[in-house]
Amino acid sequence: MRALVLGLLLVTRSVAAQEIAITGPLRGEGFDPGFAPRQTANPVRRWSIGVFDPLRIGVGEDLELATHPLLFLALDPNAELKVRHSPRGKSWAVATTWGLSVPTVPMRLTQGYLFPSWEQGGGRIGWFVVPSVGLLVTWGRARAWTLGLETSIGLQIGENDARPLDGYAPVEVAFGAALSGTRTHAHATYDVLIFPGLRARLGLEGWFLGRRTPEPEKSPWILAARGGLDIRLSRRTRLALGLIVFDYDNHRTEVRKDEAGKWRRVPVRSVDAYPTFDLVYEH
Repeated sequence: MRALVLGLLLVTRSVAAQEIAITGPLRGEGFDPGFAPRQTANPVRRWSIGVFDPLRIGVGEDLELATHPLLFLALDPNAELKVRHSPRGKSWAVATTWGLSVPTVPMRLTQGYLFPSWEQGGGRIGWFVVPSVGLLVTWGRARAWTLGLETSIGLQIGENDARPLDGYAPVEVAFGAALSGTRTHAHATYDVLIFPGLRARLGLEGWFLGRRTPEPEKSPWILAARGGLDIRLSRRTRLALGLIVFDYDNHRTEVRKDEAGKWRRVPVRSVDAYPTFDLVYEH
């Protein structure tokens, strides 16, 4: 059961959380407002929800409130507010995001898997509150370019024995702010309408993790490239299919021969690929 909860949380927080369903009030030649690009600075018009994508509610014309409902809200309380600051109806948009999450419960549920159980030592995972602030800039309609930058800070409450992980990239991203103290995320996305009912999306992104405690030297950078297709199934539903490839350092090493002909163990970066999918309902 804990492994299932872990899988759902990691997919939701580190990969699918970025599969955003956006239907902003843009107009223009060749632009279908009901099949708009996602991952932009425009809030949803009413509301949307996916299998993994959070519930997103449009509050007025320039505000959007997002949170993972039911199971995810109970296990990992979280919310994000998106505020658009640019004039409505333009082909460009500027927005800020303000978020807050409490990842302690999923961290404790994965003790014995990701974290030590401390059955004999009396250790524990402390409470964390993770506020975040971000900036989104989008220009274009049928073809949309989006740049984003977000910083999260892990605030520790009380004692904590958990340390930064040397796990897979989605795990590092999901718990990076709490365990490392800070997490900065930058991304650039190009979303294009190929023909009615089909959108393609390409993106590059990177995360920079802080370091709360001294650790063996490793790169704080996690890099990723992603691509995907949005397929319109009906007037209100779309299927999102994609692939994300991570490049990161998790202290993996290989034995290689150096210029002098001697075999040495050298650090190498890991490269992992993960498929992504979601079924999104937009109203």
